[in-house]
Amino acid sequence: MDIGNTEILFNQFVYLNGYLEKNNTNQNRKATKKLSIEEKWLTCFADTKYTEQKSCLIKLCEYVFAIPVYSTNVERICSLMTTQWEEERNKLLEGDN
Repeated sequence: MDIGNTEILFNQFVYLNGYLEKNNTNQNRKATKKLSIEEKWLTCFADTKYTEQKSCLIKLCEYVFAIPVYSTNVERICSLMTTQWEEERNKLLEGDN
């Protein structure tokens, strides 16, 4: 993943840190507590006026949020395999008697 110049990324991180400190009031904490992590990032990016303050951070967020937290398809396959193995094991146990 190419996020560009690391100096630019560092400057954007410093800007983000300042943004978070500035918006870290009790009133804002209560309002943002209900937001998902993606919505919090979107709010930060919407409040940022200049592209130079967020271009590398946007690339980084796109990469991180593209990774699924869980996969329903993988869970379904594992469940089906477990069921199949249990059925085969039970048939083998019945055959021993």
